[in-house]
Amino acid sequence: MVIPIPIPASQVAIFLIEIAGVLIVGFIAFRQLKERQVRVSRMWLLPVFMFLISYTGIQNDLFDNQYSAVIIGLAFVIGLALGGLRGAMIRVRIDKEQGLLFVKGTPISVVMWVALLALKGIADVGFSAAGLKNETAGVAEGIITAALLALTLAATIATRIYYYWRYSLAVAA
Repeated sequence: MVIPIPIPASQVAIFLIEIAGVLIVGFIAFRQLKERQVRVSRMWLLPVFMFLISYTGIQNDLFDNQYSAVIIGLAFVIGLALGGLRGAMIRVRIDKEQGLLFVKGTPISVVMWVALLALKGIADVGFSAAGLKNETAGVAEGIITAALLALTLAATIATRIYYYWRYSLAVAA
């Protein structure tokens, strides 16, 4: 005879949130494999919005220790490189007359995006668990989170720069 063990409501809620997160990421990843329209005049809205959101997380941890600024700066540079690489992997079709780009992610670019999300999630969970027991780990969690915010912001900026570069080449031709 099996005796059912009740599951606390908080654990059920966390499980449902995690399932919803996986479904949302899966949906977004699937959509990245479909061609979507990007207006040249509006393509900078996402990086500006991301900057506004990322700024507080980054500036709060920028000077936590003597290495914070270097770590966050290095993450930004790596993000620029990854964003340029991701931009180069995305298929871009251009409509010069209407000022439109049609972009379509490739499986490699989508895997790269999901890997960055997974890295952030693993770092957050790992450092959060360690931070409960150790103040140094809590500081590390803040720096890692700020570095990952800088990395994703830079990757988005670099991808948009690549889009714009491709668009300006097509318009000039």
